[in-house]
Amino acid sequence: SDPHTPVVSVRWGWSTCEAPATDFNTVPLDDAATGEAMHTTAVRDALVLAHGRRYCAVAVVTNAAGAAAVFVSDGVVVDVTPPISEYVNEGGAAGVGVPDID
Repeated sequence: SDPHTPVVSVRWGWSTCEAPATDFNTVPLDDAATGEAMHTTAVRDALVLAHGRRYCAVAVVTNAAGAAAVFVSDGVVVDVTPPISEYVNEGGAAGVGVPDID
């Protein structure tokens, strides 16, 4: 990293971890009028994600000298399997210590 060359661009996107991201959003770094930082988070909605696939967030940060660094998350696996609920126990673990109140 170069402490004397400011970051001028942050692009980010989601992709499968096996393939590079190609659809990047650009995150404005500051308000052009005031120079104050605008964003510390970014949101991407309306994604079509497949069950069982691993998706990674990818960010490309570029400085004023044109040097770019790529950051890739560990990823998340989409799981749309509904939870299985067999019973509810309001107290401690069934049969241990505090009995269930039902």
